[in-house]
Amino acid sequence: MFTHTGEKPFQCSKCDYRCNCKSLLDKHMFTHTGKKPFQCPKCDYKCTAQRLLNRHMRVHTEDKSIKCNN
Repeated sequence: MFTHTGEKPFQCSKCDYRCNCKSLLDKHMFTHTGKKPFQCPKCDYKCTAQRLLNRHMRVHTEDKSIKCNN
């Protein structure tokens, strides 16, 4: 419910980052620990968030035979 009040009770112990959800704070902590729990199954790429891995996966799936004319 903190979303509606603007309250951000979860604060990082290592920097000034604050958020309204514990899971966001947990993800933020990867920036300090260097932990990259999301690994590409097709190469050595690792990252801190599922959305980043999803974006990365396009390098393996996009049709490289189509070239942009621009």
